[in-house]
Amino acid sequence: MPYDLLESIEIHANASRALAEHCIEGIRADRERCRAYAERSPASATALAPIIGYDATAALVKQALAQGVSIRDALRASNLAPPERLDEVLDLVELTRGGRVAV
Repeated sequence: MPYDLLESIEIHANASRALAEHCIEGIRADRERCRAYAERSPASATALAPIIGYDATAALVKQALAQGVSIRDALRASNLAPPERLDEVLDLVELTRGGRVAV
């Protein structure tokens, strides 16, 4: 039994090293692609609900998903919020920090 345990630990350790060396090492995030995914995420629209209302936000998200555009672009086209507030309200970095933009 102890031999089997040690052998299992050794196999897992070797597999972990191989995974790190051949799959993980050298991976770098594509910042632009990550930002594009985040901009299209319906989750980013939660910051809009206090400003334009839940129903308008839900409709905006559905429209953005159907058209394949970002939430920001859909909001800009809809004229539901002042254009000068878009960057402030949809600041993805601030949203990930749990900060809340004043309404």
